[in-house]
Amino acid sequence: MNANFFLMTLCLIIIQPLHAQKPSYQDAMKIVAKKYTGKEGKVVPLGDSITHANPSTRWARMGKGKTKEEKEISKWMNAGKTDKSNGWWLAIDDQARGRSWTAEIGIRSGGFMKGGKYGLPPLAKILKEHNPQIALILLGTNDLGMRVPPETFLANMKKIYLACMANGTIPVVQTVPPVMGWDRIGNIAKYNAGLKKLAAELKIPIIDVHGEFLKRQPNKKWYLSLIVKDGAHFTNNFASGPATESNLKNCGNLLRCYLMVHKVMEIKKAVLDKKVLGKAEKPKP
Repeated sequence: MNANFFLMTLCLIIIQPLHAQKPSYQDAMKIVAKKYTGKEGKVVPLGDSITHANPSTRWARMGKGKTKEEKEISKWMNAGKTDKSNGWWLAIDDQARGRSWTAEIGIRSGGFMKGGKYGLPPLAKILKEHNPQIALILLGTNDLGMRVPPETFLANMKKIYLACMANGTIPVVQTVPPVMGWDRIGNIAKYNAGLKKLAAELKIPIIDVHGEFLKRQPNKKWYLSLIVKDGAHFTNNFASGPATESNLKNCGNLLRCYLMVHKVMEIKKAVLDKKVLGKAEKPKP
């Protein structure tokens, strides 16, 4: 056999599977995306005080040192605007005491469906009013603090994800970040294992926030580097960026925002770009 032909064949065998790979959620989320009736690029974080905090979305909105691709996705999301066209702004724009348009301090998974005590609307109303194309969802820290059973927390989260999908919104699961002193009975591992199982079951995108924090700061080094003294909220010192590896290791808000932006980039490329959205295929069971 000709040596050059052999090498070319070997390269094709090695490279072909890489090109064939696609996110496990691609086909299912193409079906969801076909139902969407809102504005392209509407990406909205949903959550509790971690999401309501101004630094939580700062890098997306006005971050330093972005690459060309990061600048392009920020423009696509209207991330620099200070109005309702920008979901990153909706998450941090103060409304009544303790909440924004899409996040509220102290809220738990069950309350997100019903509405919060500080006036956060029920999820159905948020979806109707703001109609996100992608919803970046982080809840669970307050559930841990109030000892909500894992099965209850996960049932609530499944309802949230399904409500988003019924609206034509792509939900993004986020695992519960590490905490210090909030998980008194050891539920966080069950919460996160269940969230990963839900993401696989529903074929929806996931960001392993917990895993990414531990990868960069293992052995509880995340405490005071990525998580502040209260044991739950994120550090702010480099929230505006740039997203260097050193800064990502030492700023919880920068790290999570960076992960969210890059997940949106992945979803847009895999699901929403016109050249791939095309005809939605029914996902295999």
